[in-house]
Amino acid sequence: MNQTIRSTDLIGQWGGEEFILLLPFTGQAAAEVMVERLRCLLMAAITLDGQPVTESFGIAVYQPDDDQVSLLARADQALYAAKTAGRNRVMIAV
Repeated sequence: MNQTIRSTDLIGQWGGEEFILLLPFTGQAAAEVMVERLRCLLMAAITLDGQPVTESFGIAVYQPDDDQVSLLARADQALYAAKTAGRNRVMIAV
């Protein structure tokens, strides 16, 4: 996974089972590729009772009118959209 997460990226736990990954200077297309790669790596590396553990991700790209609250809210909405759409996927915030 070290090849996926760059030295400039920041990761931390955000709530019980949620994590936040900040990807500075990364556009939507690059973030989507990176997070999809991470999702696949995690699914291959982590199992529970022999079954792969799945992950859902929400991506929000910073917009000029964003503040911390609006950016996190959009990422959270995308995460819940991924869960609602069947889980184990990456969704992009609008």
